[in-house]
Amino acid sequence: MQVNDLVESEKDKKEQIRGQLPLDFFPEKQPTLSNFIVGSNSEAVAVISEQKEGRGPQFSYLWGYEGVGKTHLVRALGKQSEGVPAFDENRTIYAVDNVQDLRPEQQQELFVLYNTVREHPGTHLVVTADRSPKDFERQGFRKDLTSRFSWGVVFELSPLSDEQKRQVILEAASQTGLKVAPEVLNWIENNFPRDMHTMSNLLHSLDRYAMSAKRAVTIPLIKEWLERNQDTKEDR
Repeated sequence: MQVNDLVESEKDKKEQIRGQLPLDFFPEKQPTLSNFIVGSNSEAVAVISEQKEGRGPQFSYLWGYEGVGKTHLVRALGKQSEGVPAFDENRTIYAVDNVQDLRPEQQQELFVLYNTVREHPGTHLVVTADRSPKDFERQGFRKDLTSRFSWGVVFELSPLSDEQKRQVILEAASQTGLKVAPEVLNWIENNFPRDMHTMSNLLHSLDRYAMSAKRAVTIPLIKEWLERNQDTKEDR
């Protein structure tokens, strides 16, 4: 079998397992600053915390690839409007997530919001994107807006390393009294998405299943859990 065939085979296995995940596998959990896994992003989180309290830089720009926590931090600031919020004299903090997706009319709204916030000391604006301000300029985004992305502070959010993720998962498991053997964690990492949302919810579900079965978390138990959830899905 060729290397490419082996890679595709492994992808197929992972997709099959993902297809077996229960419908409620990703329960909605309110993002907060306290439950954000900081990693190497402590400076950015500190600034966002200050802004939420009405202090710190008036503007901040967070960028990074999908899954680094940009939307988590925006939602941690409280209820935010879809798209670009209108300025409100009674409001002190604004956030616009994923500005790379804004339509031309929304870009104009954001341009106006930047200017209005700047005219009102004590108000703050947090903007997120999947690329740096300079990348926007190179790609032809309107220059009068991209120049404002660099007002205040700019942070590139870094993802957790695999070792950091593993340590967080082990600590979380330990806090709940869940024992996960190294070979079991290796199997989980090789067969499930490695983002923290998936991993933490997976362990939570396995903990409940293992407790109800009065068994330790092992690879056979995980496969059994997957099969039962698949049966549940087919019965619906």
